[in-house]
Amino acid sequence: MISELLGSFGDNELSPECLDSVLKYLKPNGISIPRFYSSWLAPIQTNLIWQLCKELNKLETPWLIWIENQMLIDNPLEVWWFNHEVLFLGEKIKNNKNVILNWILKLETIIHGFAGYFRCLLYDKIYISIEPSTYSSNIMSWFPIFFPLVLPVHGFIGDNLQLYLKRKIKRKSIWYEWFLSKPVSRVSQNSDGKQSKISLFKL
Repeated sequence: MISELLGSFGDNELSPECLDSVLKYLKPNGISIPRFYSSWLAPIQTNLIWQLCKELNKLETPWLIWIENQMLIDNPLEVWWFNHEVLFLGEKIKNNKNVILNWILKLETIIHGFAGYFRCLLYDKIYISIEPSTYSSNIMSWFPIFFPLVLPVHGFIGDNLQLYLKRKIKRKSIWYEWFLSKPVSRVSQNSDGKQSKISLFKL
């Protein structure tokens, strides 16, 4: 079973939901391509992109955009993963996710948001990735995804930068919610998918 449903964050174009619905047709020794993919996130400084989001009143919307003017504040961390292999009888798939990510700042900086990437195992030992440390050469089909902060944060050396990220599914829709709890506490962005959600109605 071969598909091309990967988004820049791995799951943001409904790859899990689309593939889950056909896994029941995969035989026990069947192969799904891709087999596995994971989402990654890193804090970044990018005033130019943040200002663009602000001007368009889209600070609670994840953006797919080429982030050319940026400074990567720290290394990306794995967020979550999805595995597409044989679906066993009675097995329930849960694609709603919750994660807490922590970085210790090594420099004083302004944090404008978070850049998202994916790593993907296609088959056997064949990988593709847009995550910076494992970036596949000559791959231009996917731009990073950007989760902006409504208000940028001034961080200092030694600060714990803590982000809560949720992938939520409800009433035939999927959306992301995110908020900072450290070094300052902020309210949840895109709560209940009020500014950005993807419809599952046609699946």
